[in-house]
Formats: sequence, structure tokens, C-alpha cells
Amino acid sequence: MDRTKQAYCVLRLRVWAAYILRAAVGRGEVDVCCREDVADHPANSMASEWGPFERSETPRRTTTPKTTRHQQHGGEDGSIRLLLLFAAHDQQISFSRKQTETRRRNKGDSTSPYSSTLMTMASSAMPHKIDVHAHYLPPFYQEACRNNGHAKPDGMPAVPEWSAEAHLQLMDKLNITKSILSISSPGTHLVAGDNKMAAKLARDCNAYAADLKKKNPERFGYFASLPIPDVETCLKEIAQSADEECDGYVFMTNGHGHYLGDELYDPIFDELNCRHAKIFIHPTTPSCPCSLESMAQGQKPQKAAPLAAKYPVPMFEFQFDTARVVTNLFMSGTMKRCSNIQIILPHLGGAFPPLLSRWTGFSTLVPGPWEGIPEETVRETMRKQIWFDLAGFVFPGQIKGLMEGAGVPHSRILYGSDFPFTKAEGVEMLLGKMDEGVKGMFSQEEIEDVYCRNAERLFATSSTK
Repeated sequence: MDRTKQAYCVLRLRVWAAYILRAAVGRGEVDVCCREDVADHPANSMASEWGPFERSETPRRTTTPKTTRHQQHGGEDGSIRLLLLFAAHDQQISFSRKQTETRRRNKGDSTSPYSSTLMTMASSAMPHKIDVHAHYLPPFYQEACRNNGHAKPDGMPAVPEWSAEAHLQLMDKLNITKSILSISSPGTHLVAGDNKMAAKLARDCNAYAADLKKKNPERFGYFASLPIPDVETCLKEIAQSADEECDGYVFMTNGHGHYLGDELYDPIFDELNCRHAKIFIHPTTPSCPCSLESMAQGQKPQKAAPLAAKYPVPMFEFQFDTARVVTNLFMSGTMKRCSNIQIILPHLGGAFPPLLSRWTGFSTLVPGPWEGIPEETVRETMRKQIWFDLAGFVFPGQIKGLMEGAGVPHSRILYGSDFPFTKAEGVEMLLGKMDEGVKGMFSQEEIEDVYCRNAERLFATSSTK
């Protein structure tokens, strides 16, 4: 092509590449090294004839790269190659070469690795992640929800679509090496009183997840679903899922009004305690009545979310239900009795941390049908038994409330995405905020702990057998 068209094409490519790179640098997602040979390349002089691209005089964030060899290339092909080197040099921006090559092989792509690098450079500049808050929705589970009153679960627009392939694509894009999958709200006990349907749905979901893990054990683990309040079925699923090598168990905060910590669930927690199990607690819509006496009188569980007609339950009611269940687990004596259990709380514990001083102080000051607990006892238990995931809108404020207010160290914090209830673009946006937030709070070693090593430590210990 003639010189004018060549200059225009190169200019557009350079502006595009610079925009992407500068946006990533501005968010602190990548560190680049300014190079004189890039600034002096003929592409700059051609671009300057047209004017729209202005070179910033502000120094970029820099690092000292390993010694590299860089050759100047002229002409159109050389300019494009230079753009790719400028935006994604494999010795200036850290990324997983192995994962990139794997994706290329899977897709039959024999093109240059630079194209994959440009797509993944923002996420791969940070440590790899293990996602402990990720969901799966097999087709039969989606259908069961739609057919049994949960077409818009917890007030959300719809049951989200999901496939293992789409999940893996997101994981690859965001440098998530492994996801521990779970069924989210409304769980597997969809209709109050219908234990038969709940038992079948829980078994089908757990068998599906076990098969998924068996086929791809390096990428997927899973928490087996326990269909509370059906205690008998829960005990059967604990044993069978342990034989199928689940990584732990998932509870909803309540099962049709019966909250974790109620004496109804004592046999379940005692069994899990004997197995040194890991459990993941996920919030669901608050329900009442919560007492066995009310149920015996024929009352049906009622949703207890007075603003649900105006605001989706996950917006804030999820956070309150998490606080209810954690408080009940402590004040019922369940945590004290079941000291072998490891618990993961979602969304950094929801509304639980700022209420800690209030309910512990109240429990020791005012007599009642509960067990008074000093605040320091709860803090000590959190440092030994409880973990907190980062799913949701936890930056910039919520995480400080947990760490500074409740005294939770970074060693108890885990990465979580909440995919697919948080759509892929939302997961990516929240991860950008998270990357920015952790850089302002933690050292590089601590960031690696939060994103992967804490989870590696958790899932390397204890057993469900």
C-alpha cells in the first residue's frame, strides 16, 4: 500500500494498542518498561504527521526487565510487530505461557502468541487464582428451578445459563486455575415438604459435579449439596459424596426457615465434625417461621424479606441472612462443639463482622436461652475455623471492616467470583477493582496468599472421609 495508507493503518493500530495498555497501567494491572527504541521507531514519525496520537510526558510505572534482544524492523510488517512488542512483550509483562499455549492447542490456533497475550495481559499480571465461590447449574437443575417456583431465584431476573465450557473460558481469560463449584440459592430443596424431589435433585447434582471433577480434576472441585431441612437425606449425601471425593459440602443459610445452628441439624454437624469436613455456607432468601413448634401447627414457611418486591434479595438480604446464621452457629454452641469443621463464609461474611461486638456483648450481659460468648472467643475461633471469600462488592470498604473491625488476618481470605450469577463481564470488572484494592493493602506475598495459597493450604488439609 502507499505511504499515506500505511501510515494511517499503523497509526490506528498504535492508538488502539496504546489505549489498551495505558488503561491497564492506570489500573495498576501491568507494569511496562519504557524503551527508547520504541519511541524512536519510524511508526512514531509517521503517526506524528497526522497528529491525533500525543505522546505523554508523564513517566510510566517502570520495572527493570531481564536483558532482552530487540531488533528494529522497517515497513508495515515491522510496525505491526513493534506494536505487539510494545503492548505485550513476553519479558516485560508476566503471563502464563503454558496456559496460553494450551488454549492455542485446544482451539487449533497456530498464530502468534501475541494475540492471546493482548487479551489476557491484564489478568495474568497478577498471581493465578483459586475460586472457592463459583457455581454450576446443570440443565436439569435449571429446569427444576423454573418448574418449581424459582424461575427468578431470589428476585433476580432469571436462572443464569451455565456450561462447563463457558466456565473454563472465563477461568482461562482471568487466570483462574481451579474453581470449587457449588449449587447456589435456592439450593436443592426447592419445595417445602417435598423431600423426595429434594433427595433426587441433590443426588443428581452431586453426581454431575463428581463426574465433572473426575473428567477435569485439575480445573474443577466441588462442594456437595445438602438438601436441608431433610436431615436423613443430608446424612446419606455426606457419606456418598465423600466416597465420590467431594471437596466439602454446601449449605444454604436456612432450609425453609430452619437456620444452621438449630438443634434439628445437630446430627449433620456432628457427622461433619467427625469427618473434619469443610463446608461452604451460601445465603438464600430469609424465611419464617423458624421454630419446629410453628411447623407442627401447620404453618408454612414465609419469606421474610419485606423489601423483596423492590430490591433483589441478593442486594442486601443475603448479607443479613449470613449474619443471622453465623450468630446462631456460635450462640447455639455448634461452633464450640464442632471444632474440627472448617467454614467458608461468602462475601467476606456479609453483615456479620460489624455486628460482632454487639451480639457478643449482648449475649454475656443479658440472660436468655443462649450461650453467652466473649468477643475474643469468637475472634479466636475465626482465626482457626472460618475463612472469608471475596465474592461481590467488597472493595474498597467492606474488606477493611472485616480486617480492621473484626481482626481477620489476610491468611483467612480467599478469592471468589460468584460466576455465573455474576456474569462474566461483571466478574472481570470486579476483579479489576479487586486487583487495585489488594495492591493498596497487601504485599506481593500476601496477594499470592489471598489469591491462591490460602486455598491451597485449606484444601490440602483435613478430609471428608
